[in-house]
Amino acid sequence: MFRCCCFYGAIPGAGKTYLAPTVIDSLQGSTSEKLGYFHCHRAEENCRQPESILNTLIHQFVPTEKNQLSTPIVDIYHKREQQGQTSSRLSFMESLELLVQLTDIHPQATICIDALDEVEYGIPLQLLTSLKHVVERSKNLVKIFATTGMDTDIVRQFEMFPRIDLQPDDNVTDIKRFVESKVQSIIDDRLLLDGKVDSERKAEIREVFCKRSKGIFQLAALDITEFFCDMVTPRDVRRSLTSLPTTLTEAYGEIYKRILSQKGSAARLALNEF
Repeated sequence: MFRCCCFYGAIPGAGKTYLAPTVIDSLQGSTSEKLGYFHCHRAEENCRQPESILNTLIHQFVPTEKNQLSTPIVDIYHKREQQGQTSSRLSFMESLELLVQLTDIHPQATICIDALDEVEYGIPLQLLTSLKHVVERSKNLVKIFATTGMDTDIVRQFEMFPRIDLQPDDNVTDIKRFVESKVQSIIDDRLLLDGKVDSERKAEIREVFCKRSKGIFQLAALDITEFFCDMVTPRDVRRSLTSLPTTLTEAYGEIYKRILSQKGSAARLALNEF
């Protein structure tokens, strides 16, 4: 049986987290393919542990037809009942084998894992090895779609699978469309020059943002929405176009300074959210 694993790596801000939901949305509702997905997040413990990831996937792959539990679920319950362990959590290996058995129920299955580099240090290799185990052991077609930053250890682990490494130049067309949409949006909402922007100035603004973004969606988005909106005079626009942050680090640094400069308890409340 042919197996497929597509590993999508890119620099921060290049659109990985936007792409993953698009892939998930395209597969949801399919009658021929079962979908399981998980978004990793280092700020939340349940979103960065491999046990949590496997258990979430198990929950998604359990058949729900006729309100009946699937055979693998019933079998592992009876086995644990005989051992007097029905109240304890499944071990990592139990979860892994159960996931393999559940993928066997479906003719086709796709597992999407977004932001592998968000799990705790040292854990990605364990998780990747587990996913490869599912791909290799399942009796049916299992596909893995995973996104990550360009972590050397993770990339090396997936060398034997098809991989898409997104470079800044690969995003030129998509960035152009994104910038055109964002700029038009702030004009329509009258956030830029009260909505009075001629075609020549609009073209200039788009060109500057496309060049400065360097293939990074998040940088383009922050530059437009955080540092360019609310310009009220053409002079403000010209000055802003030459002084925008040129890197994500610089953009986040400027936003952080703004937060700290807020009066009263606003800064503390904002920082508590992070």
